[in-house]
Amino acid sequence: MGPTPEDSARAARRVELEETARHAAGRDDCAAVGRAIADLQRLDPSFDPRRDPALARCIAGSPGTPLPGGIDDASTVEVVDDYRTQVLYADLASFGLVVTGLALNQPDDSLVAAVPFWGGVAGLVFAAPIVHVAHDNSDATAKSLGLRLIGPGFAYFMIQEDNCTDECGGLLFAAVGVAALGVTVASLIDQKYLARKIRRQPATRAWQPMLRVDDHGALAGIGGHW
Repeated sequence: MGPTPEDSARAARRVELEETARHAAGRDDCAAVGRAIADLQRLDPSFDPRRDPALARCIAGSPGTPLPGGIDDASTVEVVDDYRTQVLYADLASFGLVVTGLALNQPDDSLVAAVPFWGGVAGLVFAAPIVHVAHDNSDATAKSLGLRLIGPGFAYFMIQEDNCTDECGGLLFAAVGVAALGVTVASLIDQKYLARKIRRQPATRAWQPMLRVDDHGALAGIGGHW
């Protein structure tokens, strides 16, 4: 059974529109290219202009050109910047400094112990937010810093409320536990939910074979987009 008159008319119309789009691309008339592509996609929703090098050159500089599948911009792609391991390493290094300070805490070496201990404490609070800043993720920076201040802040008010000194061993131990728990929970939340950013970047160049067959003949070549 051969093609119906409707199929033949649709195929002829598609060839006509493709030629119109290519001629417009040759004239750098990207507005006309966009109109022709829109008409082509009404005939065939799966039509992808990026497979045609002549059209791809035009739509790369025209973000408004219609594309299949709800894609709005052929010149950029969505990329997930995942840097959870960097946050993990920052927290592990800070935790290592805290442990080192505790191990060196001898009566005659208080300064030697205080430097790594308080350096590690500061790292547990500020190191991960700095990593977020390095990845230009301001939203995660604020959330990370806020989460990491909850535990130590609550511990500080526990001690201040009772005017606690070194003689308040039980309360100090509880305050340190609250601070450690708060920072640990904040670190886990940070790594799981905050240490990633979705951004758009220029699409890399890609080439693929192209084969098109219809009632008017066959077309073979290489298509690409960037």
